[in-house]
Amino acid sequence: AGVDHILDDDSIPKDIPISRIVDPQMAFSMTNYIVMAVLNYQRCLYDFQDAQGKGHWAQFEFDEKDLKIGVYGIGHLGMDAANALYRLGFEVFGYSNSSKETIFPSFYGNQLSEFLNKINVLVCTVPLTPKTKGLLSAKLFNDLAFPTYLINVSRGAVHVENDIIKAIKEGKLTGAFLDVFEKEPYSGPLSLMENCILTPHLGSCTLECRARMESESLNEALRFLQGDSLLQEVPDAEYVYQE
Repeated sequence: AGVDHILDDDSIPKDIPISRIVDPQMAFSMTNYIVMAVLNYQRCLYDFQDAQGKGHWAQFEFDEKDLKIGVYGIGHLGMDAANALYRLGFEVFGYSNSSKETIFPSFYGNQLSEFLNKINVLVCTVPLTPKTKGLLSAKLFNDLAFPTYLINVSRGAVHVENDIIKAIKEGKLTGAFLDVFEKEPYSGPLSLMENCILTPHLGSCTLECRARMESESLNEALRFLQGDSLLQEVPDAEYVYQE
């Protein structure tokens, strides 16, 4: 789905065309993952689990959170998740490099500050490119208008781990739900933070997804061998993400 690791491999000749996978099952799985992360936070599930562990009946102690959810990167996967959250009744905002037609308010280009001023949950679904490397850093966290919950399902190199830890300690982030890490497998300090939930890079990596990815890869290779145009070719030697 992401081709950054391929483009970074100098052993692959630059004239070989590269395609990415766009699959409905991937969007289904990723959207369910993001909705799970949002709902667990919104309904204070971790607080109730903690109370259960202490044998405490916390029936009226934790209220549902009033969320304003920002989806940073409303391409194939991000748009599907944003639409699902909107249809569940959440207040949703989107941000993209280019203008998009959306059922929720969306921002693009130089409107990033306006987007960040609206939200208290940030869902990151951008690809890894030279522009997005280290995107989730102190610079962005300092521009958030409200204490914000971070959900990153993109790539580990999109966030800066030490800046996330610092932002949580300073209260700029209320916590984080992370599926990707700078170095994987991950066993660093975020694992020990109470308000961080970590999963091992499985947001849309189901058995069914992998089978469909194999099928789509084979079909794309056959199109190439037959001289047909590729359906999802990456347009440049440098990864330009077509949202």
